[in-house]
Amino acid sequence: MSDLAELYEQASERVESRGADLVELSHRIHAHPELALEERQAAQWLADVLERGGFEVERGSFDLETSFLATAGDSGPHVVLCAEYAALPGIGQACGHNLIGTAAVGAGLALAPLAAENGFRVSVLGTPAEEDVGGKRILVARGAFEGVDACLMVHPAPLDIRQTPMLALRDLRITVRGQAGHASLQSGGVRNALSALVDVHTHLSALDLGPYERCAGVILEGGRAPNVVPDTAVSYWFVRARTEEELEQLLGIVRTEVEARVAAHGCSVEFDSRFGTREMKTNVTLAAVYERHAEALGRDFVPQGLIGAESAASTDQGDVSQVVPSIHPMIGIDSGAVLPHEAAFADAAVSEAADRAVLDGAKALAHTALDTALADGVLEAARAEFESTDSTGAEMPGGD
Repeated sequence: MSDLAELYEQASERVESRGADLVELSHRIHAHPELALEERQAAQWLADVLERGGFEVERGSFDLETSFLATAGDSGPHVVLCAEYAALPGIGQACGHNLIGTAAVGAGLALAPLAAENGFRVSVLGTPAEEDVGGKRILVARGAFEGVDACLMVHPAPLDIRQTPMLALRDLRITVRGQAGHASLQSGGVRNALSALVDVHTHLSALDLGPYERCAGVILEGGRAPNVVPDTAVSYWFVRARTEEELEQLLGIVRTEVEARVAAHGCSVEFDSRFGTREMKTNVTLAAVYERHAEALGRDFVPQGLIGAESAASTDQGDVSQVVPSIHPMIGIDSGAVLPHEAAFADAAVSEAADRAVLDGAKALAHTALDTALADGVLEAARAEFESTDSTGAEMPGGD
């Protein structure tokens, strides 16, 4: 086995040698945004690059059309790099998944020639639909992470952050049923489904929540003509909390509040849920390794003590983190006050700083993977931490 410092250098050189191609790939995915489970071009482009780079590639892996699995090496510790690429409706790559997918591919290309001769395995797993049904959640259920020792990825953000709170999430579709009628001829006692739903929306949006609880929704359907009292109105919500247990408690409160509001309007309500994602159990051992390597590349991290509830979001990497030691660090793209899921973040995702983040992210991931697979004690420490910590690891302080 080669010296680790020598392997770091080889990995970085391979990323740099493909730098222009990786940046072009990131920009191409950005220019052709595809929504959840429709990411056919992005999945093909990423898989094609990996195949040409020496990986054995399975497309449509785990019976998920826009997933892929690319593997190099045949024995030893197995490290998976997650590649995301789904876009957002209306605002394209405003979460920067073009960077995530390309950085994972860049790291994979750097590691593939090193895997077999140094006794480890590396896979790049295409994980679609993070912005909707949670592709990783589906992949976990279908066995994609069985036999995996660690899972690594990076996500763009304004600044570099080792770990941020990632909350458990459940979607909730609320359908209110009333009674249709002539909007001008009605007098009192009107069972207006839209009025009931607007009341619900206003009330849920103003709930007194704990610092790690979130309740955000949009109205999908509210009638079709102003002279007809709507008999059906529909809204769609994401509800979040620090843990699955706390999420169940919050969902119970939400349902109770909705039922009371709807009943006051003489209407009925139906609830439906398609999916949920689990809270992130960051492996601090591996996150610290990533931070060290990223700092060696000139990255400057926000002190961990400054990261609080205001930075909490959700990710289907949380589902992965519950079954295998995992990380989800943020890599800075100098977007200032512009945050993911804002339209201007899509512009930042193809900036000069974003292009640099693609290459730095690829290098830092590759170096972290090398340490995970080959450095004395790293994988053992990561496993011990994974087995001894609770569902959220050490990243979210208690107390609401």
